[in-house]
Amino acid sequence: MENYTYNSFILQVEGLKVTKTSLQPVFLFIFLSYLFIMLANIGILVVVLVEKRLHQPMYLLFCNLLLSDIMGNSSMLPRLLRDSLRPASERLISYYECVLQAFIIHMFSATSHTVLMIMAFDRYVAICNPLR
Repeated sequence: MENYTYNSFILQVEGLKVTKTSLQPVFLFIFLSYLFIMLANIGILVVVLVEKRLHQPMYLLFCNLLLSDIMGNSSMLPRLLRDSLRPASERLISYYECVLQAFIIHMFSATSHTVLMIMAFDRYVAICNPLR
């Protein structure tokens, strides 16, 4: 058996391993989860932006976390939903799309962890050094 290398700019996406009977409930669950994530994040973001009392550093960090969540889920879940309805032979993605999606997902997770770390440090400072 020889070893072959094949360079292609089109990749085949594996997708979800679900049976035909459970495809519709899984699709519906992921779709409703995506809608809930978007509506909840946008709703909280609007409340923080409209309410003047919430214009404090902690709430601005919270807005950053919400925007990161919106961007990360918008880059991942619509593609997952679209590919779950296609047959396995038609789940194709270009190399550049794959790299861009991987970059956005990694930036989403790094941004989320960084913002959570900053929020935890802010609470730590507020508890250890009150009213300074």
